[in-house]
Amino acid sequence: MEETLRYVTMRPVRWCIMQKRSSGALHVSLVPKTSHGKPLFDEPLHPRPDMAVDYWNLFVAFFEYVNRHSHPEDYHPLSVQLFHLTEGEARQLDMVGLAVSVAVEGVLKCAYPDIGAPSAAFLLEVERVRDEIKKLAINDEALHVRLDGALNAMKSIRPGDQMKELVSRGVMTAHQQKTWTALRNSSAHATTKFDPEKINKLWKDCLTVYSLLNRLIFNAIGYKGRFCDYERLGWPTAELSPVAPESAS
Repeated sequence: MEETLRYVTMRPVRWCIMQKRSSGALHVSLVPKTSHGKPLFDEPLHPRPDMAVDYWNLFVAFFEYVNRHSHPEDYHPLSVQLFHLTEGEARQLDMVGLAVSVAVEGVLKCAYPDIGAPSAAFLLEVERVRDEIKKLAINDEALHVRLDGALNAMKSIRPGDQMKELVSRGVMTAHQQKTWTALRNSSAHATTKFDPEKINKLWKDCLTVYSLLNRLIFNAIGYKGRFCDYERLGWPTAELSPVAPESAS
């Protein structure tokens, strides 16, 4: 329940349980531990009365998804990926961009582990290259280790490959993938100097990647309904639908 409330409200949810007996009756109260400032992003769907059906459909879909966790005493891996978004209070945009882009990477890893895996033919080619490298007279051990590490990395699932497959399936757009790549790289290598003229673009990129994050979660938990479209001016409510093939090319 706590994990679900964190996502649908995009706010930190923590409480302590107080039990008190009075006149033979047991009174149980949930008391918030601390108060927090405004979160980094608004909720995926505003809790307005006209959105009640979609809001609770989203609540139920997320709750049922995390409730299937094989270790109920721990947080679901999907919820863990969202922790820094719901708990973070950083206002420096490059840090916000890093937080949301890393969250996307984490959701891809835990919710889409079988998408974007290298083909068997590709893995065979990697091993063939490894065999050819072994034939070379490499005297520098450090170089040998780096080459071996590079080949091992090629055998792993990369976020870019996962996104490419999800674009072809209509789960996300090619523009979202391109924006994620740019934001992830720029945020991870941010400098102390910040160009004020780029602030608006950076914030738009953060919102685009946050929209991507929500689309990945919606698809993973099986939610189909309305959502807040943070990629469009005014953040209007939109109907969730697959991305048209021509838009994902």
